[in-house]
Amino acid sequence: MNRGAQRRSMAGPGLPAAPVARPAPASRVAKQAPTLRLADHTAPLAPQPPVVVPRRPAAPLRVAYLMASAGLGGGELLLLDHLAHADRRRLWPLLVCGEHGPLTERAAALGVAVCVLPLQRTLALRRRRPPHPAMLWSLLRLLRRTRVALIHSYTLETQAVAHFAALLSGLPLVHSSQDTTWGAALRPHEWYLFNHLASRVVTTSQAVATSLHVGERLDSARCARVLPGIALERFMQAAEPPGLRQSLGLPDGAPVVGVVARLCAAKGWDVFLAAAQYIHRRCPAVRFLLVGDAVLPTDDYATQLQQQIDRLGLAGCCVRTGFRDDVPALLRCMDLLVSASPRESFGLVLVEAAASGRAVVSVRNGGAEEIVVDGVTGRLVPRDDSAALASAVLALLADTAALRRMGQQAQQHVARRFGIARMVDSFDRLYRRVLDEARAGAQSADHGADHPPQPVRTGLATRLRIALKALWLSHLPRYRG
Repeated sequence: MNRGAQRRSMAGPGLPAAPVARPAPASRVAKQAPTLRLADHTAPLAPQPPVVVPRRPAAPLRVAYLMASAGLGGGELLLLDHLAHADRRRLWPLLVCGEHGPLTERAAALGVAVCVLPLQRTLALRRRRPPHPAMLWSLLRLLRRTRVALIHSYTLETQAVAHFAALLSGLPLVHSSQDTTWGAALRPHEWYLFNHLASRVVTTSQAVATSLHVGERLDSARCARVLPGIALERFMQAAEPPGLRQSLGLPDGAPVVGVVARLCAAKGWDVFLAAAQYIHRRCPAVRFLLVGDAVLPTDDYATQLQQQIDRLGLAGCCVRTGFRDDVPALLRCMDLLVSASPRESFGLVLVEAAASGRAVVSVRNGGAEEIVVDGVTGRLVPRDDSAALASAVLALLADTAALRRMGQQAQQHVARRFGIARMVDSFDRLYRRVLDEARAGAQSADHGADHPPQPVRTGLATRLRIALKALWLSHLPRYRG
């Protein structure tokens, strides 16, 4: 086949023959495409700036805090400090409180979302008083509407409603125990729920852990220790305002022994007043500054306290202030602080006094031993021993150099251990560890950082099994074993 026929066969029938490109002369190629030098290929490239892909900030974790009372006790003040210093880029708090009061007002002033629900409302059954279904329905709707990812029952007063909410919603649950009486009051089904439903039970001190029988009735793997913290600078930088002592009726130069506590019999007021009577007989110039008021609806001790003061002949040397917001300034008016409470889970006011540079004399009540270093930052005496309490106070008032030295060492001691930043960081890491464990258990996929962390829910079958076992255990009269 000649070249013309080959071109026609390649073009196909009915199509014109495709032209064949002839090679150009070598001289023309050399003119059109000059030869590239080796240096053009080996020249160093100019440094390029790194490509930075902006990362969207992580959405905050949504946590619902359950509180039964709106009074301002130690647990409520601890929660307010927690919420005030938490990083809102990492935490979005929702406070669900059982009543209106100072706690809800202060939380709202901090910009915290607040909802008041009757958390203490129950059904009056023959043998049990479970949470009311209407209240639970309102709580579950609130948790779903606000896309809460975790429930934190900040005191065990709300443990029953928290257990029901966790069973019905499937959300992870964290308890905080700030009392040493619950270990003797919990029933078998409540121990079971702590061990199988709650993700963590947070204790504030070794005294609380001991009262909850950690390692015996309560699984130690579900317990976490978080030391309480306060805004130390608020007390370290406080000063006594001019004229404060005069407004309180405290003579200039008179030694002042202070007490800051709730007005209830459990705070050991009778032991303190017996010690105060002994101190007044030995040193009549001493004045006693009593700061505090009723916090819980059951606190009805003010009348009885005043009657004891009058009966012991202390009306002329005792100054009662009631509830005060200026506790840092009042602590500056005191020479030392006394705590006669026979049982404390921690003792937040002891940390506040130490941060103010004041020595502390306290009975050994469980929490005080973790704050006061006996003979270094204060004195520890046996509980219910008014004579030992009075002797320790008189010895420190007689040695002003030792009193001042103990106050300085107390301030340094609490600055190392009880800062608010440490507590907030501990809770943040605890929450995220709990959610990671819940995700691993549910085998859920990770969500993008630009969306709020989606709630990770316990499976329905698991929740049903826990509920049935707890229901069976609720018929047992008390813990066995």
